[in-house]
Amino acid sequence: MRGLVGRTMRRLVVAATATVVVTAGLVVGAAPEPALAVPSGFTIGASGPSAPRGIASDAASQTYWVADARAAKVYAVGPTGTVVGSVPLPFTPTDIEALQFHAGHLYIGDIGDATASRSHITVYRLNSLSYGQSPSYHAWDFAYPDGPHDAATLMVSPRGNIYIVTRGASAAVYRAPAVPSTSSVNTLVRVAGAPSWVTDGTFLDDSRVALRTFTSVYVLNAFTWATIAAAELPAQVDGQALTTGLGSTTTLVALGSSTADDVAVPTRLAQLSPAPSVAPAASSSPTASPSVSAGPSASTAASAQGTTTGAASSNRGTLTALAIALGVAVLAGVVAAVKR
Repeated sequence: MRGLVGRTMRRLVVAATATVVVTAGLVVGAAPEPALAVPSGFTIGASGPSAPRGIASDAASQTYWVADARAAKVYAVGPTGTVVGSVPLPFTPTDIEALQFHAGHLYIGDIGDATASRSHITVYRLNSLSYGQSPSYHAWDFAYPDGPHDAATLMVSPRGNIYIVTRGASAAVYRAPAVPSTSSVNTLVRVAGAPSWVTDGTFLDDSRVALRTFTSVYVLNAFTWATIAAAELPAQVDGQALTTGLGSTTTLVALGSSTADDVAVPTRLAQLSPAPSVAPAASSSPTASPSVSAGPSASTAASAQGTTTGAASSNRGTLTALAIALGVAVLAGVVAAVKR
């Protein structure tokens, strides 16, 4: 009898252990998938802009357009960083800070105003992009309803609407008239607040936008402007440009100086360090004890923390339940063996 119980016990322990391993595997499989692996990025060739400012993805030609803060031209850069051509600008900008590509046209945001002294800012649209040839263009002047602001973010929605995001501790999103005038100054409309120290942004689709600071990237709902996802960016020198990956809906290209890093579009909230007001050095790293950035609201940050804590508690609860299940299975086997 004792030998029967011993053999039965060993078989039941093996079976119960296998059940626990399989069940644990299902739990691990149910966890969120890791971020998609993406290419490491590229460095713009030496023949490119000496002071890159703004980047825009042109999927049709498989190039990125990059402006030069020190030269009146824009450069076409291939996916490996090779400069394939340039287009001279037929106007003299004041302070180019951003680029956007939409419906075959390149939009140029002459929107920088570090001293908050410009009576109006200007957005240009190049109507053609032939290398070495000066294009025709449209120009729209805009003024803020609440006085001058510095800005580094120009966005054009899939419908062609123009948005400006100001840069500073009290950043905000402004929308241009649907059909802006080319003969008078257009008044922008403030539509929402924005994360602090935004340096660039782009529409991901009809309902989402991505905004970056020097160190982080946020995904916002384009209707409510609430932050729905966020993540840290790789450390970059002068990280002031962002666009979508060529033909991609899941990757972004973050440009700092002449170095571009490919990053996955964030899909969930993360706790972030406060956005710095000046560009960090290349060797900088996120703060050791990060606090929630000024971008998301306090309730959003609390939600993000709650999600993390909840996941950890759920894992501990699952392991406890599995241990109890193993004990019950072994006990039930002993009883059954004794009865037989």
